[in-house]
Amino acid sequence: MGALTSGWTPLSVLKAALAVSMLVCLVAPAVVSAGKVNPYEEAPEKPKLPEVEESLAGFGLLMLVMVLVIVFVVGYLLKNAHFHYLHESGAAMLIGLVTGILIRYGTNAETLRGVVAFDQHFFFLVLLPPIIFESGYNMKRGHFFYNFDSILWFALLGTMVSMILTGLLVYLFSGVIGMTAVKLELIDCMFIGAILSATDPVTVLSLFKELGVTPNLYANVFGESVLNDAVAIVLYKLVENFVHNPFTAGSLLLSLLNVLKILIGSVVIAAITGGGAALLFKHTDLHKYPQMESALLILHAYISYLAADDFGFSGIVAILFAGIILNQYAYYNLSKVSQRITRRFFEIVPLVFETFVFIYLGMILFTFDQEFDIALCVITFIILLLTRAAHIFPLSFIVNIFRGEDHKIPRNEQIMMWFSGLRGAIAVALSLNVPSYNSKIILSNTLIIVFLTVIVFGGMTVPMLNYLKIPIGLTDVKDLEDNEVDFLKQNKWMRWNREFFKPFLIANYNASNRPGEASESAGHKNGAQSPKETRAAAPQVSVAAADAPYDPNAAADYGSYDDPYTSGDYNEQPYGSYDDSQQVELDSVGTGSPPSRATYSV
Repeated sequence: MGALTSGWTPLSVLKAALAVSMLVCLVAPAVVSAGKVNPYEEAPEKPKLPEVEESLAGFGLLMLVMVLVIVFVVGYLLKNAHFHYLHESGAAMLIGLVTGILIRYGTNAETLRGVVAFDQHFFFLVLLPPIIFESGYNMKRGHFFYNFDSILWFALLGTMVSMILTGLLVYLFSGVIGMTAVKLELIDCMFIGAILSATDPVTVLSLFKELGVTPNLYANVFGESVLNDAVAIVLYKLVENFVHNPFTAGSLLLSLLNVLKILIGSVVIAAITGGGAALLFKHTDLHKYPQMESALLILHAYISYLAADDFGFSGIVAILFAGIILNQYAYYNLSKVSQRITRRFFEIVPLVFETFVFIYLGMILFTFDQEFDIALCVITFIILLLTRAAHIFPLSFIVNIFRGEDHKIPRNEQIMMWFSGLRGAIAVALSLNVPSYNSKIILSNTLIIVFLTVIVFGGMTVPMLNYLKIPIGLTDVKDLEDNEVDFLKQNKWMRWNREFFKPFLIANYNASNRPGEASESAGHKNGAQSPKETRAAAPQVSVAAADAPYDPNAAADYGSYDDPYTSGDYNEQPYGSYDDSQQVELDSVGTGSPPSRATYSV
């Protein structure tokens, strides 16, 4: 696949980023403050809805749905035109921005503004869980676990380094040197560090998948961003503890131990809910009722999120690992109908919710009262570039020391990882209720950073990939490389998984079916043929036939799922018995050929 763009250099990218950043920092404060009476006035509480206000609320919801439809149509046009300089997420933010302007200056109804205002609790309890769960449930597990060491380095230590350096440098220029209009306290700067340590490279990852970049680059950026969100929230809570408690070496040590406790506790809750669901599906006949079976899997995922939050752990970490565990074990105890239902459900719902969030992010700039500090915006933006470089490159060097030559992170991928540090919804949600007198400044500063990174860095992803000569167009890659297969075969955790956990949690699991070995007869519910024989002998089924009405009286089929989007063929494969080779020969990053319209046949 040839270069998609030409004439772009890092200098031109940097000039464009700085130009847009200065434009946003100069124009946005003037436009927002034009309609304000008192920047320190608290936002009015949402009034109770009588008949007139209830009608306005209904109109507000209708307007949001209409905007959502417009965003999807615009996204289709952008994809169809292969225009990579503005991603759907960036378009959603810009359309939300225009909608926010119309609401603020085109209406006088406070109720309407209240309906479309960003609600932190609604975000964390409703919108976020499906998005995080989908990341684990539909994850390309092979490449994720193959790069798990580097992912942990970047997500845990890297996020802590980013938070500390960002907070201290912002304090140096604002609280000590006084280069900003408002002198921030150290605790305010540490809040900024914790908030902006949460990366959300949705735009970059979507382009990575669309263009087909190297699987290990995708896995590192994806894995860091998912675990990083949870670590950032924990660090935010850690800083919040020091608002009313004195800062000492002992309290810092206890806080760090608390972070470790939260992460371990979250994984334990995920293991309990995910393993419990696998055993439930294994020892019951729920496969006869696929709707009920699918609903139970979805509820188990949500239980892990709520339970972790209620016990003081991290719901994000819990639901992420619940998705991995449910996909690893419970998925293979489901009927083929439930496998298809849950896959599609967790592809569509997170897409809608994620788009909704980006629309909200655009609207917040004008539906919330803002207080801008231009100097703080520019200083913070530059500091974030430096602090991300300060942990990506050193940690990559450390990781490469312990890796073989065929598994090192090359310099061009390190630079791309540095470039992929976009900020998003998690950062904005955390900045909504900062316990500080400067909370409005922190919120406004966060919004500007999110806009800059999503619009500028997201739009410059393709030129940067071309300049760094990172291979693209790898959409036909399906299997892991030989060295990756060997790694997963020899890894003791993977061996324990094959020998102990899978036989215990998966119905009639045949432990002899390991990667690289011939399949023995499968102890499978459908018959005595081996898994590979079953799939090889079975004819392909058309999409129309695969979606035929389900007969609950028919025998249920169990087995692995050959996703048409990763296999490169939209004719769905019949679901055969579980084959452990599927665990290692996992689908790689990238999508197959776009599906053609299904043909209806009688």
